[in-house]
Amino acid sequence: MENEESQNAADELVKSVAEQLDAGIPRKDIINRLSEAGLGSFEAEEFVNRVDSLRYETRKQAGTKDLGCGFLLLLVGVAITLGTWAAAAPGGGYWVMWGAMAFGMFYILRGLYRKVTSTTDAGTRLRWVLGGIILIGGVVGGGVAITSMMTPPELTPPSESFIVWDDNAFWEDEIQGIFRLSGTVTNTHSEWSIKKVVIQVEEIDETNNVIQAYEVSVIPSAISPGGKEVYSKRLEASYSCVSIYYNLVWEWVPP
Repeated sequence: MENEESQNAADELVKSVAEQLDAGIPRKDIINRLSEAGLGSFEAEEFVNRVDSLRYETRKQAGTKDLGCGFLLLLVGVAITLGTWAAAAPGGGYWVMWGAMAFGMFYILRGLYRKVTSTTDAGTRLRWVLGGIILIGGVVGGGVAITSMMTPPELTPPSESFIVWDDNAFWEDEIQGIFRLSGTVTNTHSEWSIKKVVIQVEEIDETNNVIQAYEVSVIPSAISPGGKEVYSKRLEASYSCVSIYYNLVWEWVPP
């Protein structure tokens, strides 16, 4: 029991001296306080030196651990991001592990700080600072390069030549203004689909002005690669309409 109490007292004393050193209290003042508490000046100085060395060693080990965890998190985040991006279909989604990469950088920076502050040697500090600058520059540069690489290139839609429009429109009764809009639309492309396939219609009067404009949908209005759809619509033109202009429009859908 007495040994346990002595050990607890020693631990508390070590903790107290370490906290005073962390707070920036001069070593001379800490040694004087220990001397006033009953330790000899030589023993007090040795004790402070040992606690200081232990403090630096603990910080150094913590810095090494932080660096290892940081690199691991950063590597996992980058690997999952690149892996899901590579596996994604064109235009598809993928995971960007910002959390893992951000925490990885946090641990790396904290580890570098602990490494720098774990020694009083100016040369060692300088080496860690320069190493940290090179490391951060490399991570930032690599991040920019990866981001540029992962920016999907803009897909160029196929040419209109892949759409075959067989137009069979005719006037059923020109006097009554009955117009039959009919035909087929074929998508001959092997990968791209089309959607919102419609016939844009304009009714023209004798002065060549547009009287009325509207759209007639091809139903279904989406055609898969190699697909073909038929449309037919009976239109009743305005009494002043002398001609009808119509055109096929659509939107390409990437694979």
